[in-house]
Amino acid sequence: PQKTGNHCDASQAAFSQWTIIADPSENPLSDVRAPSVSAISLSVPTPVIGQAFDVSASVHDETEVTSVTLHYRRGDDPGFSSVEMVGNEDDPYLAEIPTSAVSHTGLQYFISAGDNLNHVDSTQIFSIQVGFPENTITTAVTGSAFPEGFPNNTWRLISVPAQLDQTTVNSTIQDDLGEAASNTTWRMYGYAGSGLANYEETDEFVLGESYWLKQVMGSDIEFDLGSGKSADLAGYTLPLGPRRWHFISSPFTFPVEILVDQNLLYGPFTYGAFGSAGQEGWSLAQEQTTLQPWGGYVIYNNTDETQQFQVAPAGLAKALAKGTPPEGWRLRLSVEGTRYLDAGNYIGRIEGASEELDSHDHPELPFMEGYVSLFMYRPEWGGHNTRFSSDIRSPDVLNGTWPLAISSQGDPGDITIFPKLEGDLPAEVRVVLLDHISREPIDITIPDKPIIIHRRTEEFPHQMTAIAGTPDYIAKKIEKILSTLPAEFSLAQNYPNPFNPNTTIEYSLPRPARVSLRVYDLLGREMVTLYQGWQDMGYHQVVWNGRDRRGVTLASGIYFAVFQAEKTVRTRKIVLLK
Repeated sequence: PQKTGNHCDASQAAFSQWTIIADPSENPLSDVRAPSVSAISLSVPTPVIGQAFDVSASVHDETEVTSVTLHYRRGDDPGFSSVEMVGNEDDPYLAEIPTSAVSHTGLQYFISAGDNLNHVDSTQIFSIQVGFPENTITTAVTGSAFPEGFPNNTWRLISVPAQLDQTTVNSTIQDDLGEAASNTTWRMYGYAGSGLANYEETDEFVLGESYWLKQVMGSDIEFDLGSGKSADLAGYTLPLGPRRWHFISSPFTFPVEILVDQNLLYGPFTYGAFGSAGQEGWSLAQEQTTLQPWGGYVIYNNTDETQQFQVAPAGLAKALAKGTPPEGWRLRLSVEGTRYLDAGNYIGRIEGASEELDSHDHPELPFMEGYVSLFMYRPEWGGHNTRFSSDIRSPDVLNGTWPLAISSQGDPGDITIFPKLEGDLPAEVRVVLLDHISREPIDITIPDKPIIIHRRTEEFPHQMTAIAGTPDYIAKKIEKILSTLPAEFSLAQNYPNPFNPNTTIEYSLPRPARVSLRVYDLLGREMVTLYQGWQDMGYHQVVWNGRDRRGVTLASGIYFAVFQAEKTVRTRKIVLLK
């Protein structure tokens, strides 16, 4: 049938109405959003441990609210618990967080709401800092770095978890130690930020930092904190300045896993009895993937810019990822003495590394009173760090040498080196360790046994060279290095001789030794002591001006220079002419 104009108008009107209904964004009767949650409040703004409290919120929806749920968790819980909130759109929805969830670990919560059209949404996660009275948090807390108390007569890194009302040392650990700081009671030092042993006494704890502490007041002393509140579970960010070590800690009262980009940062490490026989040292061979409450750690910023290091609780961070090892090889050289160890020193060539200073090269870790250390001296790399524990170079170069040294303090006996090869050496490359004092090259291409270093002294580092390359390159390098080293104690003839007014006396030491160099007259009377004390291995010289110990010029005649080192005595005749 023929359509009339009226019929067309009616159809068009119906079509227009249908399009409005079919476009939800233009139709106020269509609900496409989850309920909105607003006006969230707590019955107790700052709860304390064991105090239940209510969470209330206003919830509205364009159709019908069917569910409102409160989700909460303690800081040390991996997941959230939940409870339904009771209320309606005219009255606030309400639910209680029970006493069991209100602890020194802090608290997080969020609210989810749904409607009859299955639209569900959640609020952001909120953090609540829980207050605690004094003596609540002790070193016996779960996961503590010192669960059996703080040890006696040894250095350890310590920190305080949580935000304290009073942060002075006097109001925290001194109360438990019972005496003021002194050399006969206890000492605590903070890192001043440069060098290997640049420390200063501290009288206040800073959240997120750690400190050296040694106490001789008793065995396994338990510390407890004054009043305060838990750290914000949203996370704590530590700014790490460029090219330096930082002494850090976790601000939380429970263990926290961490995420570290080792291309930017090196560490973290902690200090303790990590040696094969309980020797003290850094945990270089044991990666720290979790920060413990009360513990202290060091981390190095490998870059020229400040890095932001975040410590965040479970659910917001992941464990440290090692990733796929790069192509190339590394030789780990760990050293152990009787009391101390140095667990992780590296030379090698790996993909991505360069011949110059880069993120693969790490400075030596700071130390306290006693230590054993293998290091590479790199003054050309500048800055506060001239001693490095790793020097990794480009795989594009085949041959190379790494000057090494071992030093110690408070551990004067033999030192054992444990070499371990990681990765694959090129087929034509071997690795040899040349001891400058024994003059013996040791092939460590296939490390199979420890190397013991004898005849060493604490006064000067024990010098060695690691040589990696072809057999021909290694042989030539060994010959060249040995040609520059004295093979025995010797005293050369002075020059000029006869002399007036000055003469030079040269002598050599094949190893560090206590030396004396004196001048005597023909009657055996000592005229002057030109040198007395320890000296490093190598060639040395002294200039004598012909005067005695009082500064009086001696008469012309024959004198004798007498050199003594260990059991060696050498004598040279000197003629003074005026």
